[in-house]
Amino acid sequence: MPRPFVRKQGDGVRCDLILKISPVLFFQESKMLITTILLFFHGKREKKMVNSDLNQYKTALEIFNTFVYDYDNFRGEQMAPYLDQNISIPLVTVLSYAILVVLLGQIVMSRLPAFTMSLTTKVWNFLLAGYSLIGAYYMIPYLWKHLNNEGLHVTVCNAGYATWGNGRIGVFMALFMWSKYVELFDTVLLVLKKKDVIFLHWYHHITVLLFCWKAFSVLASGGIWFAALNYGIHSIMYSYYFLMCFDCTRPLVRPMASTVTLLQIVQMLAGTSIVVYQRWFSGPRNACRYDDETNYYAIVMYASYLVLFVLFFVNTYILRKKKASSRGALTTHRIQGDDKKRS
Repeated sequence: MPRPFVRKQGDGVRCDLILKISPVLFFQESKMLITTILLFFHGKREKKMVNSDLNQYKTALEIFNTFVYDYDNFRGEQMAPYLDQNISIPLVTVLSYAILVVLLGQIVMSRLPAFTMSLTTKVWNFLLAGYSLIGAYYMIPYLWKHLNNEGLHVTVCNAGYATWGNGRIGVFMALFMWSKYVELFDTVLLVLKKKDVIFLHWYHHITVLLFCWKAFSVLASGGIWFAALNYGIHSIMYSYYFLMCFDCTRPLVRPMASTVTLLQIVQMLAGTSIVVYQRWFSGPRNACRYDDETNYYAIVMYASYLVLFVLFFVNTYILRKKKASSRGALTTHRIQGDDKKRS
């Protein structure tokens, strides 16, 4: 095993920023490369790290090394305090995303021709479909096993460190949280291709990113349900998007569009049911170990998703089809009228 990179206190580079961006996604060689780049740009500039920053760096480094090299011994309770102390990371991320991508990105692209992004879209959907399938492979059987052995209440109400925070499942829970940053690239593709970025799209990306960070920081009960459902639905959704990229498979999977949206509605209905159960139907307050703030956030988030996805389904697959049918009937009526006049 390669020796972990250790930073000297006086070398003058804020290397903790590397790990604050994404402490669990870089491998050892990546850390060395990025540190070298930082040294190049900072040159002789020296900045003294305060003790709190140094301690945060050491904590993040320990979490990272366990995550990469010894994931069976990963402990979510080690990462949770780090997330709680660095809430600025998701806040700055979503603010930058909203301004630079959703707002300015569309303004800039309104004056430019659309990019095809064909190969990039295929690779992107393939990678996310594969990642989601692997996540579902680990998470869904784990949830099913505990659901059969311990019942619904335990899987919904036990603290995260007892049900999903440790070992390989903890690693995939952490990957689930960090993947919400990666998935923001969905919007970048839409903007570059000059596709509509509807409210549901960017609202979902922003709120789920903030929620996942908060939920992991408190090791929220019920988290295993949120991740398992999301991994499962996303494996289907991104596989659908991937197959829609090819002319030969597009006619086969296009009819599944409404089914994908229905599955998303089922996911939101399940998520809403779980957090409502935690709050009002799980018995005495001490019978369910949920965090009040996180639970309220989850209720608002899942309920709003449920409403928005239902509205999207109705507008896209019911009302639009009715309008299309009405236009078709009107066209047929006009043709028949013309034929009668000619005769």
